[in-house]
Amino acid sequence: MLHPNNNDAKAARGQPGYDPLFKIRPIIDTLVTKFQDVYTPEEQLTIDEAICPFRGRIFFRVYIKGKPHKYGIKMFELCEAKSGYVYNLEVYTGAHPTKSEHNMAFSVVDRLCDKIKGKGHCVYMDRWFSSPKIFDHLWSCKTEAVGTVMSNRKEMPKQAFSTKLKKGEKISRQRNHLLAIKWKDIRDVFFLTTAHEDVLVEAPLSRGAHRKIKPAAVLAYNKYKTGVDRSDQMLSYYSFERKTIKWWKKLFFHLFDLAVANAHILHNKTSNKKMSLEIFYEKVAEGLLASACMEIQVQGQSSSAAGRLVGRDHFLYRIPATHAKLEGKSQRSCCVFAERSKRQTGKSVKKCTTMYCQKCDAGLCIGQCFEVFHTKLNYWE
Repeated sequence: MLHPNNNDAKAARGQPGYDPLFKIRPIIDTLVTKFQDVYTPEEQLTIDEAICPFRGRIFFRVYIKGKPHKYGIKMFELCEAKSGYVYNLEVYTGAHPTKSEHNMAFSVVDRLCDKIKGKGHCVYMDRWFSSPKIFDHLWSCKTEAVGTVMSNRKEMPKQAFSTKLKKGEKISRQRNHLLAIKWKDIRDVFFLTTAHEDVLVEAPLSRGAHRKIKPAAVLAYNKYKTGVDRSDQMLSYYSFERKTIKWWKKLFFHLFDLAVANAHILHNKTSNKKMSLEIFYEKVAEGLLASACMEIQVQGQSSSAAGRLVGRDHFLYRIPATHAKLEGKSQRSCCVFAERSKRQTGKSVKKCTTMYCQKCDAGLCIGQCFEVFHTKLNYWE
């Protein structure tokens, strides 16, 4: 039974202490704390919106046009740009209960970056989040920032940027640490950066492309803006989505997927032997099944996977005597050898043994076959 929180402690809507995410709050807080405790991200980070697909009835469900799943529960995420590791997240439920003199975008960025301030990171964000005000604030916290920006934001040099440009031309204005750029590509693009100089650099050529000169901030933004998209991409491969009318269950399974994806990134960063996401999911499932001692029937197995993987009462015995053969002469086919041969060659090949596991009632050779059968979910590999 899935029950993340005590319903009796929930405050009614409109009452002090009301939390729209009360049902799932312990899971969110625990995961975010763990994400931040076990890993320190690289210098380049990305802030962007993500979405947990959900079409049911909930007052904070949103519509995001550019996402693969357009309806759902919106989340703001701070991710490592290269790997997609989610370092911090916040679920959107409408106006934040804490009153602030700043707008919503400023407050979201400030809260997401709280744990990385003063550590020399550089945060990349799109035009919805960025403004001269938040860039100045992050700079005062020893954190650099780069991003596209709306031309009508407060403190933007509107008069200077009203000049029309031809393709490839740029105008820039600098105020202390903050550089504002208007650059004409297919259309006018506005950038803010506290991490780059006002220089043009040659973009790496792709096959069949013409030589292009771009501002350094534009090249860096194009390279490091995809952190949240990388995380979403990993979640889409082996999603644990299940149909449910309960929004908190949908969010729970989405966060479960997110935790597994983060764990996979950490495994590949710290282990000499890299592992694909598919194999990693299988290993996680194998460990959870063994620890929970759940009874499942895997195709091609004569005994319960969880039963043979747990417990200490698995021992080898001589196969008992039958009416035709004496003890020590009775034989069975080794189930590990037979299953492995069948999966590799498509043919049933027998290898006889006089020993068996009494609890599993499976014929097994002494040594490796006995060990593999009781330690690996897919013992035929």
